[in-house]
Amino acid sequence: MLVAADKKMAPLLRDLLHSKVADDKGLHGGATYVPFIVERLFGYFMRTEGKDLKAFKIALPEREREINVHQKLLREMKDVACRTQSAWMAACWVNYRNLYLSQTNSKAWCDQYLRAITPTEVRFV
Repeated sequence: MLVAADKKMAPLLRDLLHSKVADDKGLHGGATYVPFIVERLFGYFMRTEGKDLKAFKIALPEREREINVHQKLLREMKDVACRTQSAWMAACWVNYRNLYLSQTNSKAWCDQYLRAITPTEVRFV
């Protein structure tokens, strides 16, 4: 889809699509608009063409050794919340995650980002 769009897009628009303007604050390693578009299309793909695909977790032992006990517990809580579609467990996960982030990041970081990444409602799709 992106290749087709590139071929039909006006050069000025194509240059903008592939520029680093999408990440003007440098929060995503100078990303262009492309990964953000793909990220938003992925959910649509999974509901249409990918509806018969199944999730599969791949063990990554090296990465597993890098995460601490809190990160492991947070992952497990989120998995249980999603698997059981428990709004209560999801709310517990949000609270625990926010507490963890507030303990591991500066006050300035929390003031800038924590509210933006905290959901006001939980919806399971």
